[in-house]
Amino acid sequence: MYHIPQNVFILGDGGLAREVGLILEQMPKKWQFAGYVGPKSEDAFLEMVSNEGILSVIIGIGIPRIRRIVYDRFIVNGGLNFINLIHPSATFGYDAHLGIGNVFTAGVQATTGLRIGDNNYFNLNVTVGHDAQIGDHCVINPGVHISGHVILEGENLLGAGSQVLAGLTIGRGAIVGAGAVVTKNVDAGSVVVGIPAKLMERE
Repeated sequence: MYHIPQNVFILGDGGLAREVGLILEQMPKKWQFAGYVGPKSEDAFLEMVSNEGILSVIIGIGIPRIRRIVYDRFIVNGGLNFINLIHPSATFGYDAHLGIGNVFTAGVQATTGLRIGDNNYFNLNVTVGHDAQIGDHCVINPGVHISGHVILEGENLLGAGSQVLAGLTIGRGAIVGAGAVVTKNVDAGSVVVGIPAKLMERE
């Protein structure tokens, strides 16, 4: 039976949005790229939704706070379907629980017992250990390793190549710098860098 690809609009028009578009292009039997929706075209897009009915979308923005703002603006519109965009090479345990609006790029490896919220971005070759809990609106950059039983409370940014050791909690809005190794819980809203990761002093 022939499957008609579903049109998907990308909310955002920068570099990360183009990366999301590339994933859509790599899955032509399931999804079809329909266009970018940047800040200047959001109102016109919402008007189109009201005229045409349900449209599928995914967010292509790399800043957690902005992801949340865009998500909050559009999720209230009943005419939008936030898809989970999963690259064919990404793998999951059979019992992983996914919310909506998540992006899993090439090489993501996630294991068993996972709870993943809404509107997260998992970049290239991220690994997520067993029983981890990922909140909403997180951006996890290339090569990040999240160990088992880790909790990301939401709106977290994890820099490329960083590691979070088992059983730790990263508080809401906290940032982990590129290459950092987190060995202790991180408070909400803080920024940690280095090996082992330490609180970055504010100037």
